[in-house]
Amino acid sequence: MGLVYFFGFGISALIIPRIADDKGRKWPYFWALIVQLFGYYMVVRSKSIYETIFYYAVIGLCAGGRNVIGIMYLNEFVEEKYENAITCTANVGDSLVMIFQGIYYSYNRDWLPLHEFGLLISAVVMIGILLLPESPKFYYANRKFNKARECMK
Repeated sequence: MGLVYFFGFGISALIIPRIADDKGRKWPYFWALIVQLFGYYMVVRSKSIYETIFYYAVIGLCAGGRNVIGIMYLNEFVEEKYENAITCTANVGDSLVMIFQGIYYSYNRDWLPLHEFGLLISAVVMIGILLLPESPKFYYANRKFNKARECMK
């Protein structure tokens, strides 16, 4: 499962960030989260190891959008002097998930509540994304200055 996840991640890291450079950050990020949510939901419902492996590949294909575009999109809403701190904090948070899982599985072998919680949090994040505007830096870089000003309001 890990192999297909990271294989998918590698492929998506080559493709999805370029789409975000051309089309904007919000929608490629949002759609990566939607497909990832579907993949995780199917992992929870899966009864076959091969089906689970397939859905982990799907989740991996979304990881380039989630990880790369997500950090980029977040950083484009903060002042430049805070970008390194924000990126570091996001990466630490991502690492803490792995540490938490290690501790969780040391005391509780039931994986379902953890995955259900992840599905819930993913849905909440997607709702939050719908409330955000497109990146003002994306609009500025593409010479859409009026739209960039509108985002800043």
